[in-house]
Amino acid sequence: MSIRRSITELVGKTPLLELSNYEKDHGLEAKILVKLEYYNPNQSVKDRIALAMVEQAEKDGKLKPGYTIVEVTSGNTGIALAAIAAAKGYRFKAYVQDQVSEERFKVIKAFGGETVKLSSDPIVAKALKESDGDFFVAIRALKDALAKEDGICFAEQGANPSNPRIHELTTGPEIWEDTEGNVDILVAN
Repeated sequence: MSIRRSITELVGKTPLLELSNYEKDHGLEAKILVKLEYYNPNQSVKDRIALAMVEQAEKDGKLKPGYTIVEVTSGNTGIALAAIAAAKGYRFKAYVQDQVSEERFKVIKAFGGETVKLSSDPIVAKALKESDGDFFVAIRALKDALAKEDGICFAEQGANPSNPRIHELTTGPEIWEDTEGNVDILVAN
């Protein structure tokens, strides 16, 4: 019997699918393969990076029991972090861009995460006003303010080396093994 005890055990090892009908319809001699990352628990490649960032923060001592994981997100990374945080017993708080669909807010909340619209946060609003609408200045002001609080761990997907590293450690080797090293071109989106 193969029973998993956590969604963290289901991340990765996603299958490859050959688009044989597409190849045939377009008269292609090449094989076109797609990696079906929607087989991850939250149907996104972002599950890989969320798990990697959280586990590295744990190893580095930046994330401890009782801490809150914080991320500024437009959706999929926030959803993945909310799920991983719930599975590992952490709180999660997502600062979400205003134009994101209501469904993404609901999914993060369904995993027990807290969501804050960026425009409703007073620190962000003040920084946007003072910087003539500079998003990056506003996010830096938010992070600086939150860093003064105890028990906060920023995921920082855009600057976190665990993000690209997990693809070197898992995604790439999975593709290589599944194709027996027969890869000419990789396109990632």
